[in-house]
Order: sequence, then C-alpha cells, then structure tokens
Amino acid sequence: MSFDTDVPQVTSDEVEIRISSQGFIFIGIAVIGGVVSFPLLDVSGGPFLISIFLLILGIWQVNVPLIVFRQDYFETKLAPLAGHHKVLFSEVIRVEITDKPRMTIYYRTHNSVADAKPVRIKIPLNILKGPMRDLCIDEFHARLPESVFVA
Repeated sequence: MSFDTDVPQVTSDEVEIRISSQGFIFIGIAVIGGVVSFPLLDVSGGPFLISIFLLILGIWQVNVPLIVFRQDYFETKLAPLAGHHKVLFSEVIRVEITDKPRMTIYYRTHNSVADAKPVRIKIPLNILKGPMRDLCIDEFHARLPESVFVA
C-alpha cells in the first residue's frame, strides 16, 4: 500500500492506542513479576518481549492507512497479520452496513467463475472516529452504484 497524501485514506487512531496500551500493561506485568515473586507471576522475559512487540506494532499502525481509495479500486490492510486486499470497484457485488457497526464488502474477481463464492472483507466502523467513519462510507457511496448497497 502506498502512502500518497493526495488520495482519500481512512486511518484509525483507536487501533494504535489499543495496541500501545496493551504493550504498557505487559510492561507493568513484567516489572511486577520481576520484583514480586508470586508463583503465578513467575515469568522470565515473556511479558517484556510481548510488550516490546505490541509497542512496535502500535507505532507501525500509526503510519498505515486502513483503506486507500484510488481512481478505480481501493486497497485495504485492516490488521498487521491480515491479508492485503486490492479490489476494483467493478468487482464489488454487495455492501452491507450493519448496526454493529460494521461494513461488509463482498466481491468476486473478474477472472473467477460466475457462481464462485464471493470474497468478504469486514471493515469495523467502530474503530473509526466520526469524520473518518463518514469519509469511509461517503467514498464507497460515491464510487459504487447504489444497487450494491443492502440495508
């Protein structure tokens, strides 16, 4: 995914805050486990290494947009270990926005058979703050025909 600033991008502050706070919690567990020797807290370096990993992940998430909208396609990378999706707008067959709040996009690539099961992308709208959530929904409404949206 490229990091152009002139194309609409959907980012989330919520994700990196959650990951970083989990890292700080594990640092606290590592410090307490190292100072106080309870049998249940008898840990060597596990929580400390996990905390460093979570802090690095949180910092990395700051710079990675969740969705990037291009002229005729969009790209998503919703989680560090999740797959990268590059979807043409013409491949989208259905979009559902639920009360959870979540947006589910179903698409089928042009080179797949007509009765193939569509691929599903779930975009959690609850991690997006108000303006970013509105940008995400508005960009999809602007670039997709209304017939693909299901209430």
